[in-house]
Amino acid sequence: MFSKLHGGQRLAAVVLALGLFVASAGSARAHSRYDRSEPPSGGMVDGQAFVLKAYFTQELTSKSTLRVLDANGVQIDLGDGHVDLNDPDRKIMYVTLPELPVGVYTVEFVAESAEDGHAEPGTFAFGVGMTPPAAGEPVYQPAGGSSPLPVDDTDAMVLDAY
Repeated sequence: MFSKLHGGQRLAAVVLALGLFVASAGSARAHSRYDRSEPPSGGMVDGQAFVLKAYFTQELTSKSTLRVLDANGVQIDLGDGHVDLNDPDRKIMYVTLPELPVGVYTVEFVAESAEDGHAEPGTFAFGVGMTPPAAGEPVYQPAGGSSPLPVDDTDAMVLDAY
């Protein structure tokens, strides 16, 4: 195709093809993604009742959801997770939390983009009275209800070197 085009036309065709490629790649990533939150992912709060705010990269539909779970997977928020309709960009979701005991809590969301209709699920954690472990690190919750501790099984590993 390019062999019959002259120098300037070839350059224009390459630029046009590159532009179309970049535009199509950009639209493929056009999902609403988690941007930040208050408290932040990995942050710590004091346990007093508060409203959690989660910010997203695109306008959300009213089908978007936000809830908070305790270490046992039980929903502990007040069941009012919703998109902020007072935000003209519709990029913020709220959920109200009661007073919480010490522990690690998981925020679970599904952000449905108003731009492309794609639902993007995700999670992040925050701690009450403690900093949550790094993503993917297991948390141990003692039966007595004391503070969760990260699991460290390096001492429990037995290496058979013989």
